[in-house]
Amino acid sequence: LKPEDLQRYVPQVLMLCFQRMQALKTHKFVRSFNVFLCLFASVHGGAAVWKSVDGIQPGLFRMVLEKLLIPDVQKVSGTIERKICAVGITK
Repeated sequence: LKPEDLQRYVPQVLMLCFQRMQALKTHKFVRSFNVFLCLFASVHGGAAVWKSVDGIQPGLFRMVLEKLLIPDVQKVSGTIERKICAVGITK
């Protein structure tokens, strides 16, 4: 998909992920969500992640960063997933 086509679906995907997290927050889901955000950031840039998450609700990106990404990124296992997170966080 082209980036402009993808942008139509990103808010819906993120909304579904946040709804799932509110309903049933498991360690496996949080780790997978962190890898997804880092992969998205490494491919599309950190600004795209910030705009997409804050587009749902202003200030939500900061909360995700403080409550989910930073505390739980160390718990990501697997060499490929760790590399994805390392690249995504640097972007």
